[in-house]
Amino acid sequence: MKTTFVGPVRSSELNEGVNEEPASRAALGARQKALVGLEGFVSLCGFGGGIYMATHPVTTMPLRYLQGTWFHTWRWPGLALFFFVGICPALVLVATIERRRVAVVGHLLVGAGLIAWVALEAAWIVVSPGLQLLVGAVGGDDSGAGTGRMDQEPTNAEGRNGNVVVDASLKS
Repeated sequence: MKTTFVGPVRSSELNEGVNEEPASRAALGARQKALVGLEGFVSLCGFGGGIYMATHPVTTMPLRYLQGTWFHTWRWPGLALFFFVGICPALVLVATIERRRVAVVGHLLVGAGLIAWVALEAAWIVVSPGLQLLVGAVGGDDSGAGTGRMDQEPTNAEGRNGNVVVDASLKS
């Protein structure tokens, strides 16, 4: 363990944070909680809608909505909904809760994916413009909010006035 001396330190600062939870497991901030909520809602809707569409491929919605596409039933759109709108946001949700760095990229990709999903749906099937606008707004919010840093709260060695001892092995 390499320790770098940055300046004089009070003895009370030496043991500060020893029993604290690491920053990677700290409580989620407001932004991360909002993203977890949005992605949880989107994921549940994707799972439910995808399963229903895949198991009721002819009766889900009128088949005339699929005219002009290469789909003849709702089975494949349902499976795509299950995977892209159900599983992918759920994986990013788990990565966010576990404070993995890949979650930041995941939020961006899920948001862009939702916007692309709505754009394709609007181009092929304009059934419910209100729902399409809502999902597009969630996708835009998800991709925009997900681009921030996951560790907004300062750690022991960051954001302090004065000199501290920094353990170089803890810095990422």
